[in-house]
Amino acid sequence: MPASKITPESLLEIHFVSDPQISPDGQQLIFTKSKVNEKNKYCPNLWLYDRKQKSSRQLTFGDKGNSHGRWSPDGQSIAFLSGREKPSSQIYLLPMSGGEAKAVTALDEGSIADFKFSPDGKFIITQSKDRIGY
Repeated sequence: MPASKITPESLLEIHFVSDPQISPDGQQLIFTKSKVNEKNKYCPNLWLYDRKQKSSRQLTFGDKGNSHGRWSPDGQSIAFLSGREKPSSQIYLLPMSGGEAKAVTALDEGSIADFKFSPDGKFIITQSKDRIGY
C-alpha cells in the first residue's frame, strides 16, 4: 500500500495522547487525548482506560479544554483543569461513581500552574502563577 500524503484536512484525524495517570488500585488509567478541531485549535479531553474491561471511554467533552487529570488518593474521584468557565481554567472534581463535574476553585485568570491532592484527599493544593502588573 503506498504511503498517503498528509494534507491539512488529514491533521484533523490525528489524535495526541499525553499525561497518563494510573489509579491508586492500578486497574485504571486516565489520560488526555487531544485533536485539532475545524477552527485549528487543540481540543483536549480526559479519557479512562479500564484494564479489566480492556476498553477506554471518554470522560469529558467539549472544546473548552479539559486536561491534567489527577486521581484522588482513594480513587473515588478525578480532579482536572477545565476552561469551561471563562476567563480562566479552574479545577473541577468528577466523581467516578457518576454525575457531573463540579468546579472547586474560582481563581484569577491564568493562576493555576499545577495542583495535587493532599495525602488524605481532603484538600487540593494549587501552585499559582504570579501576576505581573498592578
